[in-house]
Amino acid sequence: MWSASLYLKDPAGARFVAGGPAEVELLLGSPLPSLPPPDREGGRSVFAVRFHPQLRTLLLRFLQGLLSQIGAEGAAPPDRAGRDLPRDQADYEEALERLLQSVRAADRRLGLLNLCWLALTRDVAESLRELEAKSPAIKQAKYSLHPLLSSFYKRVNQSARRVVDRNCPGRVAFLAGTRENTALVDALLDDGFAFTELSISDVDFNQFLAANKRYRLSADVFFELYSILVRETERRLREGDRGLLARMARHLPDLPKEHWQTPAGAAKVMMNSHVLPYLLADAWTTGTRLMA
Repeated sequence: MWSASLYLKDPAGARFVAGGPAEVELLLGSPLPSLPPPDREGGRSVFAVRFHPQLRTLLLRFLQGLLSQIGAEGAAPPDRAGRDLPRDQADYEEALERLLQSVRAADRRLGLLNLCWLALTRDVAESLRELEAKSPAIKQAKYSLHPLLSSFYKRVNQSARRVVDRNCPGRVAFLAGTRENTALVDALLDDGFAFTELSISDVDFNQFLAANKRYRLSADVFFELYSILVRETERRLREGDRGLLARMARHLPDLPKEHWQTPAGAAKVMMNSHVLPYLLADAWTTGTRLMA
């Protein structure tokens, strides 16, 4: 599939993954989720997606309502104090569901729905960035929104699909094809960071771990566990651990050997979903250090 190249990353520039085909298929399945043909701009592949301006207005009101409900300071402007927050959510939900129904009905196995969700989650992140500029407290409070946003958007996505299926039985399956891969949309809606960050370089793990409601883990504990696992990976790489090298050859073939002993390279190896269980299964070495 030509769009597979859009998922590949330069190992030298990627932060947590090696970026090769084997790894991306491990994350998103095979065949990879389709995307429409991109435009070229400055030597880069880009997608130009425009939503109706009213959708951004409704989104901002929806986010302000959610932030107010969790007690975020300065989330809603004074002129909106006392507004009917459920009404704001209903207005946004109605507009969003109409949009998703239209996109789903218009798709022709090009991945329009995948692109739509990439743009929608980015729109949420941009809106939160706009609200942060007005109230810095939102920078930390937004991480408490992850489970709320995930459940809301999953429900709207499922509802839009049911409506199209009901109105045109079999149409969605025919247009999507028998091998429709929903892994990209599932990842966007499950992960949470797609709603709050414009780039992985923007992620502040200290703030995220302090404010999120999903992972009850302090930043100190997280980085202690992370350091133990990275150091163990570095040690095994130096000593030529056969089990580790075999997994790397199979699942990380695109990671250059010269990157193995760099801090970033060791982190990419450790975080591979086939390597991490291998490390954690060693109850006598890694396990002892983690439990100490």
